[in-house]
Amino acid sequence: MNNIPPINNATHAPSVSATQESKPTSAADRTTLTDRVEISELAQTMNKLGLDINDIRVDKVSAIREAITNDTYVTEDKIEITVNRILEVLKAPSQA
Repeated sequence: MNNIPPINNATHAPSVSATQESKPTSAADRTTLTDRVEISELAQTMNKLGLDINDIRVDKVSAIREAITNDTYVTEDKIEITVNRILEVLKAPSQA
């Protein structure tokens, strides 16, 4: 039934014959299709914290990942700063 070629191999759209007829289906033959969206836990948490995926700076994330891999990222000062920032966010009134 599906005569549409894959996009990477398509050279032109297939033609449709005017003589094709579709057979009516009974109610028992029809299947109800529904769409479903799943939102990851990370996305839900970001939403709760008021963060947007566009707020993430890929260059900084890459630099931090590299520092973590090289065991040069974690210091006592950074841990203290991070804990304080997390506590500030958790203590802040909800902006809903």
